[in-house]
Amino acid sequence: MIPMEQLIEHVRERPPMFLLDGSFRDYVVYFAGVDMASHVLDGFSEWIATTRLDGHGANLIWPVLVIRVAGIEPTSSGYWRDLAPEDDALATDTFFELLTGLLAERARPGND
Repeated sequence: MIPMEQLIEHVRERPPMFLLDGSFRDYVVYFAGVDMASHVLDGFSEWIATTRLDGHGANLIWPVLVIRVAGIEPTSSGYWRDLAPEDDALATDTFFELLTGLLAERARPGND
């Protein structure tokens, strides 16, 4: 199995290779599946809430927290699944920034 950082890079750079359309929604679904096998997203919601949202929202699912960090205003209850193109690009960039940040923090010495 390739290292998670390398998988993330490949998925981000070549979404069609992974049968993805490059949308935030597709990345959410894909990485939810990856998480089922690798647990890479364990603690992701809590980490986002703690590091980027002053502890608020740890009870929410991580896609909603990514949207909040990106500063995108909600338009409906399922708004993270149906974003305008510019919001989708912002949410996608924010997701990958947060995910790589989480992995970088986990890789620091003393973080088990």
